[in-house]
Amino acid sequence: MKFKKKIRRCMVSDFSIDREQLLCFGIVLYYFWQSLNLFIQKGLFGQKILLGINYVILIVAFFFIVLSSLKNRTVSFMFMELLAFAVFFISYVLGNADNKILIYNLIWSLGICIPLGMAFAGIDDKEKIYRYLYIISKHLIAIIALTYILEFKVWNVYLGEYDMVLSYTALLPCTILCNEVLEHIRIRDVVWLVIGLGMNFLYGCRGANVCFLLFFVLKVVLDIESGKKKYGIILCGLIISIIGISVLIILINSGVNTRTTVSYRVIEKLLNGEFFKSQGRRDLYDYYFNIFMQNPYLGWGVCGKWLDSGNYPHNFFVEVVLSFGIIGGLGIVLVLIIGVVVMFKESAKAERMLMCIYLSNAASLLLSGTFLQNTAFYITVALIIGRLRKREAYF
Repeated sequence: MKFKKKIRRCMVSDFSIDREQLLCFGIVLYYFWQSLNLFIQKGLFGQKILLGINYVILIVAFFFIVLSSLKNRTVSFMFMELLAFAVFFISYVLGNADNKILIYNLIWSLGICIPLGMAFAGIDDKEKIYRYLYIISKHLIAIIALTYILEFKVWNVYLGEYDMVLSYTALLPCTILCNEVLEHIRIRDVVWLVIGLGMNFLYGCRGANVCFLLFFVLKVVLDIESGKKKYGIILCGLIISIIGISVLIILINSGVNTRTTVSYRVIEKLLNGEFFKSQGRRDLYDYYFNIFMQNPYLGWGVCGKWLDSGNYPHNFFVEVVLSFGIIGGLGIVLVLIIGVVVMFKESAKAERMLMCIYLSNAASLLLSGTFLQNTAFYITVALIIGRLRKREAYF
């Protein structure tokens, strides 16, 4: 009888799946789904069979994440879901938001963003998830680069324009590869980084390129070892020089004032001195400032008073104070700033690396997007909460 019980325990231990491994697998599947979804929609014109298969990947990914979260952190997971639901429900009661937009963002927040954030919070060994992200980063760059080529060079779908969604999707693997290049110089990583940055510079948006520069500054100033800073700066200078020389060759071959050059939006804005100018953003800020002044203390609730049935403010600070009022909004911002400072001062190496990566990706909210759908923002918040909980437990 004792022998049978011992055998049974061994079988259970052999076949049990590590919870953190399951969370890492779910996160990796999500990022593959995100890139493949764009490839199918933009590169292959949204073939229904492939889209169906791809959404099965998404379902499997979040099945693993939710299952693992409920296994060990049921109370925390349900609390975050109920808190987010309460925020949306209050906005529904206030009646300042379009119900369809509210439901769409509710699904994004409760169904994708919070589970991803909780997955990162549930992984105690942050080095493990970082290694997984590094492994898939080159594959993601390959998928995104192929999508760029099909979209702009084969089908000519967006000739003369740019692709904001693709460029922000490429930002994560680019920052991961840059982090690895600064930590461990490998030629293959440099090659993939040049491909990703080059594609984003030519066919991406300005915001993604600015966020990458922000990552580089955060990494060099706050994370990289002092002995490696000089070599890291030199190496990234070489990478930028390679991209710059490539762009110069394009300019020489096409001519500065020809339509071919204008098709590269980032270059066009640089040549015209309009890289940091956006009349559309200015008009949005003027509109939302006037809306904010009508109810500055309490706010309008999430998605409240969004323009044209979903044209959000395109700025994190504007959106937060618009949603929660000046007191609530500034309180949220202050807590986040304190959390970021504590994170960089007290976190371990792997946590700091992930913080540099995801904070720079979440910085896109200062230029575009809404925090209700930005997975990098939720992951950044999860990293901060995880660090603060460890700090509280220590004291």
